[in-house]
Amino acid sequence: MINKLIGTSQALEREENQLQEQGSIRADELLKLEQEAEILREQIDTLKQQLQDERQLVEEYRQELRYANSEMLLLNNELQNIFSVERLELDQAKRLARKILSSRQFTSESFAKLLSAIYGVVVTADQLEPLKSSPVKPPLAV
Repeated sequence: MINKLIGTSQALEREENQLQEQGSIRADELLKLEQEAEILREQIDTLKQQLQDERQLVEEYRQELRYANSEMLLLNNELQNIFSVERLELDQAKRLARKILSSRQFTSESFAKLLSAIYGVVVTADQLEPLKSSPVKPPLAV
């Protein structure tokens, strides 16, 4: 009977050792799973931050596009205004020239107005200032 008890005791010890080994294996597996889960959480947090940064960048691009679009609309309106100026008929241009001549104010501004009206483009007085380096020669008579 003692032999039987010793055998049973040894069997119980073996079972206990096996359970301890299985327990340590499960603990190791659990530790690995926890580490992997932590790594995955960190990756998720990183991806969330990247997504937020990308959304912010997209919003900045949208704002830039809205600004560029409004600028383009303003420029388009200005161009339409410039090109929609009616050109003067010859008789109207002559009347304007007579008015300038009769006022005896031959200024760059008055000629700029006349040229702007005739050609339908904006001419400024600055563009008509005489050149200092080369005098204007009158056209040759034919």
